Amino acid sequence: MQSPLSPRSPRSPTSPRQELSVSVTQLTVDLGAPVFHISAQTPLSGYLRSACTAIRLQKELDRLYEYLCSAFPEHIPPVPPSAAIGPGAAEREVLRAAGEAFLQRVADHDIFRISEGFKMFLESDFEFVPPPATPPRRPATGLLRAFGSSLSNVKEVDVFFDQARASTTAMETGILALGKAIEKAAKAEKECAKATGEVGTQLSSITLNDNKAIVRATRTLGKGFLTCEKQRADQAVYLGGRLTSTLLTTQLRNTHTAQTALEHRTRTLLEYETACKNTQKKLQAMERLRSTSRIQQEKVDAALDELQEAKQVEAECRAQFRYASEILKTEHPVFAALQERELAQTLNEYARFQAADSRRQLENWEQVLADISIA
Repeated sequence: MQSPLSPRSPRSPTSPRQELSVSVTQLTVDLGAPVFHISAQTPLSGYLRSACTAIRLQKELDRLYEYLCSAFPEHIPPVPPSAAIGPGAAEREVLRAAGEAFLQRVADHDIFRISEGFKMFLESDFEFVPPPATPPRRPATGLLRAFGSSLSNVKEVDVFFDQARASTTAMETGILALGKAIEKAAKAEKECAKATGEVGTQLSSITLNDNKAIVRATRTLGKGFLTCEKQRADQAVYLGGRLTSTLLTTQLRNTHTAQTALEHRTRTLLEYETACKNTQKKLQAMERLRSTSRIQQEKVDAALDELQEAKQVEAECRAQFRYASEILKTEHPVFAALQERELAQTLNEYARFQAADSRRQLENWEQVLADISIA
């Protein structure tokens, strides 16, 4: 992993997808679990082959995500899709495309695509178990305990991050509220489906002596209600399954990932402030030694060593804080814009589903009307 104390490698003038292109060629299902068939092509010298294939389970995509979060805490890695999958080909295609989008976003990232974990994910023929992540060295960890510092006491020094934290929290609140509303709608649809089915069953079983015309009409009407029951049940499954999963699982996970990266930067700020306090403390100790009537060289040498070490720790903390700030100022706006687009697409999908469902209901009742008229 690239050290925050070293300059970052210059971005390649070529498109990221020319450096590493990843596709999910097929999605199959094994014992109810999705299986991703992956193909990758790259001219990057760090890879063993220019083309490779891999077969990965959903849990292996999750492991890749967790590895990226642990190994690169200053970044905001993409989130893998939810494992929820329907029985139809359309649902499988949606999940295949989502898995491909996740992997390509990892491949498009300057740091992620050359990480040992991602190379192993694409090239290994065995089950993917990521290598141990090596998080950045935290030179001020002991000082935090010594000075009794905590994240709650940190005062933000940059308006950008105040706004980023507020917008991320607001997005989380909005997603939770939207998810609860959709869960309520799913429950209502399920109850409506049950009541509609009961009405259809009752109408279908009505007998009116020898009035065959009315019996045919009521049974036709009952058939319409039973068809409507199936449509309402499908709507409830959609709301409680794919839509809720997309909102509550994927998007909330997205938000938590961004919050974790922001908290990591706040911790580096806390460590930097604590290191500055420690350096100031060592300077004051040096001044007290200088003011004494009897200067003991051993104490002076020890104080100088402690001061030098404190300044080194301060410099390292400053570098880590600046690096984390620089990364998030680039990545957080991109993350926020992408999340907004994905949420808008999810709501557009819901509106299209509702429109299609309403058309199916209209067609059902128009057919019922036509059948009753004929009868």
